[in-house]
Amino acid sequence: MPSRPCSLGRLLAATLVLALASLPSALSSQEDGEQSGRNDVTWIEQVSPGVFDSSARPPLAEGGVSYQVNATVLIPLLITSIPIINREDVGVGSFAVADFEDSDGGTLRAYEFFAASNPDRARGLNRLGFIREVAKLGSDGTRWTAQFGVISADRAQAQSREDAEQSFEQDQNLQPYKIIDTMIERRRNHGTVTTLILEGRWESADALYADVRPEWATVPPEREHELEDPRGVLYEEPIGFLGAIQLTLRRVATTLAAGNDPTSFSCPYIHKGQVFQMEFLDHKIDRRRQALYLEAGLVRPNTVVHKLEYRVMNDEGDEDESFELWTELPSKNADDPSSPPILPIAFEFKPRAYLALKAVQVPAAR
Repeated sequence: MPSRPCSLGRLLAATLVLALASLPSALSSQEDGEQSGRNDVTWIEQVSPGVFDSSARPPLAEGGVSYQVNATVLIPLLITSIPIINREDVGVGSFAVADFEDSDGGTLRAYEFFAASNPDRARGLNRLGFIREVAKLGSDGTRWTAQFGVISADRAQAQSREDAEQSFEQDQNLQPYKIIDTMIERRRNHGTVTTLILEGRWESADALYADVRPEWATVPPEREHELEDPRGVLYEEPIGFLGAIQLTLRRVATTLAAGNDPTSFSCPYIHKGQVFQMEFLDHKIDRRRQALYLEAGLVRPNTVVHKLEYRVMNDEGDEDESFELWTELPSKNADDPSSPPILPIAFEFKPRAYLALKAVQVPAAR
């Protein structure tokens, strides 16, 4: 079975509708049940200590946005679907980025995406998780990426709308979480997957990490994965999903700044030892969204709002997920990997044929 990637869509699906797929087997990995020892220090702690603790390591620059997640229940038809129920504020999300000076004078860029369901609006369902990535940036692009993630895992896959509705109604205090710890390098990537059973509700990635980190250190990993690419032919840059989003946005912005129309292209990224393809499909200027976001106070007058369409292909060449996002794009220096990050205004995807999740930025407090 091909594995499923972890993405903004996957993380929201895991937190809101129990849709996280089974964790992937690596291309070169130990069999389930084989363990090499205990977890000790995360890869992020080893290569970039303090980057998620501003008191220990103040950033050179930082920024972030928060999202409200709304849901629409659909009746799927052969060629379309009909919305029957809309529910607002079923979850929240946040995307933060910070830059730090590395010991060699270079730049470390830390990404964090956090998502959580709102049990009061999601029939009591309590799901949440985060992905953190730290990328070493150079003039030639990303040199390595360290990743740590905590994601609510399914007790059982929901295969139908009825099953999903039953899951919404269940009162489950103890929840399984999958913990991923990965190092992605130019010619090699490796890491572990660990399962923890936890009880509680957390309002931020920091709070969840504070409880998970000491527990993670006491539990042996259930799975290890490793992928070697000595000739450098499997992927262009050592990036994870969040890094791939930034790279594709920069490529589209660079093309537009040169006065050209962007055409489809593919960007490889790594998830637990496997290579996935993030395919940019299409682009347009969305004036209707531009007017909506201007009215909501999310953009300034004369801001151009771009809509980009994507799909994710697994290592067997099958489509695994598609999504859309709306954003501003820089008109200058987009090809510079150390220029300010691009933060989407909104993104949408359908984790099931009967469900659409829509995340839009919450206006910053003035």
